[in-house]
Amino acid sequence: MTDVTFETREIGSLAKPPWRVKAFAGRPIEEDDVAEAERWGRTLELDDRDELVETLRRGELGKEDLRLIDDWSSRYGLALLERAGLDVVYDGEQRRTEMYDHVIRHARGFEQRGTVRSFDNKYYSKAACVEEPSIDGPYDVDEYRFL
Repeated sequence: MTDVTFETREIGSLAKPPWRVKAFAGRPIEEDDVAEAERWGRTLELDDRDELVETLRRGELGKEDLRLIDDWSSRYGLALLERAGLDVVYDGEQRRTEMYDHVIRHARGFEQRGTVRSFDNKYYSKAACVEEPSIDGPYDVDEYRFL
């Protein structure tokens, strides 16, 4: 055994739960999706998950419902990494469509150039840098405050 310690963290994105994906795509949320949210909520010991479950069962989802679902998806990601014992946790990019697209949507100097198909048969926006990139200021403050 060694006395060397190092910080542990997750690198990359966590998969978004099916109930989040369907809600934001405007697709129906099925009972299996709700059951998965309940099961993971119990596993992660999120006692107040009933708020999420009731929202998922509601059917028609408004803007406030989607915000709540986004928050819950982030909470599940955080709880998963905390339970895994990582030193540094975050929400696994639950609020982001894709890691580069998120930054580009908050910057100037890029031009959208359609979509690209990824190896896992998902599609993402692609952009080209057409002038010197710039941003007006920090764009992840709300995400940081939530964490």
